[in-house]
Amino acid sequence: EVKTSPHFEVPRILKARLANGISLRVVERRDVPKVSTALMINAGATAETFDCTGLSSMTVEMLEEGTTTRTSLEIEAEFDRLGSHLSAGGSREWSVVALDALKRHLPTSLELVADVVLNPTFPEEELERLRKQRLDNMLQEKVSPTSIAGKALRKCLFGSAHPYGWPVSGIEKSIIEMRRTDLEQFYLDRYTPEDSVLIMVGDIDLEEGQQLAEQAFGDWRKPKTASKILVESVKPVSQATYFANRSGAAQSELRIAKLGPPRATHDYYVLEVLTTILGGGFSGRLNLNLREDKGYTYGAFAAIRYSSFQSILVASTSVESSVTRKAIDELLFEFESLSTWSRPITHQELNHAKDSLVRGFAQRFETLSQVAGEIAELDGFGLKKEELNRYCEEVENVSLGELEVVAKKYLGLEDAILVVVGDGDKLETEVSALAFGKLQHVDNCGDLINQ
Repeated sequence: EVKTSPHFEVPRILKARLANGISLRVVERRDVPKVSTALMINAGATAETFDCTGLSSMTVEMLEEGTTTRTSLEIEAEFDRLGSHLSAGGSREWSVVALDALKRHLPTSLELVADVVLNPTFPEEELERLRKQRLDNMLQEKVSPTSIAGKALRKCLFGSAHPYGWPVSGIEKSIIEMRRTDLEQFYLDRYTPEDSVLIMVGDIDLEEGQQLAEQAFGDWRKPKTASKILVESVKPVSQATYFANRSGAAQSELRIAKLGPPRATHDYYVLEVLTTILGGGFSGRLNLNLREDKGYTYGAFAAIRYSSFQSILVASTSVESSVTRKAIDELLFEFESLSTWSRPITHQELNHAKDSLVRGFAQRFETLSQVAGEIAELDGFGLKKEELNRYCEEVENVSLGELEVVAKKYLGLEDAILVVVGDGDKLETEVSALAFGKLQHVDNCGDLINQ
């Protein structure tokens, strides 16, 4: 039986609600005089429209670029003086403003964070700087096989006009056309106390956390006006192969992907064990086959990228062009042998996966900011705090019978896609001969090419 480390205790999350509607989460950890804080706003790429992709991440990144009383340089200098660190970023379903501060500087640092969140001015010159930065990144992504493969699999599974299909950073056209007034409107619509969770982890208790939060954010009064974010589920696609040509590429990027269940699925713990056995590390079947046995790659892995409404199960590897076809055959073999249960999971594999997950679980809470991130994820997916307490026990209870049912349910290839990014001159004929559904071509942004 797998046991957790005797020194690890799941963080105890205490909850409160501020008078203005902000949800507060506090975890007390007194070992160092520091506090990590994360303000999570329930507004990510899923709150955007297709004509303004990248707006949520641009909005949150622009918060620290100027307020009604401070310039971006003044904000940076004040945090530096306090030895505090501020960061802001957007994801597919939420945005986060994070702070790391020494306990003695927490009140002043929180006041600064509040200024950034409550009084942003979205300066035009800073928007132009970030716009250029983002467009430069997009140019780099167009020549990155990893990036091309990642964009292609999302667009091919969901469609480029679906919130789970477009990149969180947006597409070129929308970034070029984005205006300061778009950011202001998104901020006014989506940034409200009721839609926010404030997480504090470290040398602090609930009473003190509540007091400091009220001091910093108590004046934030704004009624919730925007509608609840709902993402429409898409139907599974038909089996297909998508090829992106990178002339002269010495390596091929390979992905097998298919739609998965939302994070709140009842199958979550069984899927944790199943994906670990398939490709959750160096002892996963994909890696043992493609790296250890065949020597085709430095690593082959599989994971589920969870979302609130629909997720993606994806296996990925990078191989030399000359072994592309052989590597694809082995990837497909590993999926088939689990989905048909022709090569059942052994007791040894099951115990190893459980041990790996339980030990890895403790490592997810090593730093204060990691703890804050785990809590943000719980709130973002609408899960109860008890999820953390249950994790190890639920993983330990997974049986071979459950794994067989879930493997047959989720790993079948009839609604999977294969994405190949590589040298067309060398690979087109052999990829086409695979007959893994219809062969279609995508460009370096992952969009379908009309042929």
